[in-house]
Amino acid sequence: MIEWTADLLLGHEAIDAQHREMVVAANGVHRAFAGGSRDARSAALRELRDVTAAHFLYEEELMRKHAYPNAGVHAENHAGLMEQLARLTALLHVDGGGEKVLPFLRGWVVSHIVHFDRDVVLHLNRALPEAHG
Repeated sequence: MIEWTADLLLGHEAIDAQHREMVVAANGVHRAFAGGSRDARSAALRELRDVTAAHFLYEEELMRKHAYPNAGVHAENHAGLMEQLARLTALLHVDGGGEKVLPFLRGWVVSHIVHFDRDVVLHLNRALPEAHG
């Protein structure tokens, strides 16, 4: 499980809300793998994928709009994370996949927020202080 803590708050209302949704969805995957059926696990992974994809699209639009200098690298990271999530979801249908999915989720959700997205929000704060919503 991923605990939502103040360390994950970046100070951008919309991004913080989306990150919280991602954590909720990732925890839903954790619960589904702990005691749910294959259908429940699949549904939880779809929910995480959908929430994450929407967040990535929003963030990439903000980066373009506000000329974030590392937008290309950041978008590549997004694409790589989505590819990994798709591969792990496919493993669910082969062998259950839980031993690979859960550590991946714990690692990337927190790491991406703390390292990649923090820099985006810092840029937004410098570029346009009113770009918080």
